[in-house]
Amino acid sequence: MDEPVSPFDVALSRRGLIALAAGAPLLVVGLAAVAHAEEAPAICVDLDTLPASQKGMRRSIGFRLHSPDPKKHCSLCTFFTGAAAGCGKCQLLSGGSVAATSLCDSFAARA
Repeated sequence: MDEPVSPFDVALSRRGLIALAAGAPLLVVGLAAVAHAEEAPAICVDLDTLPASQKGMRRSIGFRLHSPDPKKHCSLCTFFTGAAAGCGKCQLLSGGSVAATSLCDSFAARA
């Protein structure tokens, strides 16, 4: 009786090796995208559709969508009130929606 052949027992052809080499960078890029997906901020508001007054307020307080400092972000701020997963409201923005991972220049750590 013939035993089943494992794909690892078969020698790859030159074309097979080239295809494998060509696909390797795609695998690396895909894995990197998955790793960074956890770091992506929640989409709490479409900044393009905000009224000019909200855009101006955000600009005046130096609002950024993602904090570069893991110890300083909206969810740790006195002015933030949590709401939906990853989102909340900011008192400085008249209750405007922000992602918990956002940050502005007026950050005040909760006591």
